[in-house]
Amino acid sequence: MDVESRAMLQASLFGAAVSTTVARAAEATGLTEEHLIVPLFPLALDEDSLLFIRRGCERLIAQDFISATHILVLRIEDILRRHFRRLGVDTTEFKADVGDGTSRTDDVPFGKLMRLTLPDGRSVKEYLGSDLWEHLDSVLNSQTGLNLRNEIAHGLAGPQHCTAESAGIALALLYQLAYVVWLASRAGTETE
Repeated sequence: MDVESRAMLQASLFGAAVSTTVARAAEATGLTEEHLIVPLFPLALDEDSLLFIRRGCERLIAQDFISATHILVLRIEDILRRHFRRLGVDTTEFKADVGDGTSRTDDVPFGKLMRLTLPDGRSVKEYLGSDLWEHLDSVLNSQTGLNLRNEIAHGLAGPQHCTAESAGIALALLYQLAYVVWLASRAGTETE
């Protein structure tokens, strides 16, 4: 727990630096949300996803951290799901009996998503790299980490979750995911 606590402190400091840098660049050089989404190109996002991310970046530039955090944190899971589906990973699970005699297919919970296996036999952890995987888990999912995804997705977020630090962390995570996808495409290790 001490290691995770220190890692979350470092993540918060980095997130604050990202948010501060974005605000200063917007003021000094006219940085816009369009500039902020360019590094996400390797993710091959559709227009709907880009619409959300643009708005999250616009809110980050405006220093509306409540909106920016709510938008950007939730996009991380969506982007992961979409990317893994493009790689041929089934990100759903069939539930034979949901209690009323019916069945349905649901998206797997985020914790299960992070533990799936790619068609080439690699785990999500191997694909993302252990460091990024652990960081994503701590920031988004771990009860002893920031747990941002759960707090926001389940309507439990308070002002302490919607900060410059959290919005900056979310944007940095999106960039890290784009970098992993770019590296995989250059190495020819994707199955798209």
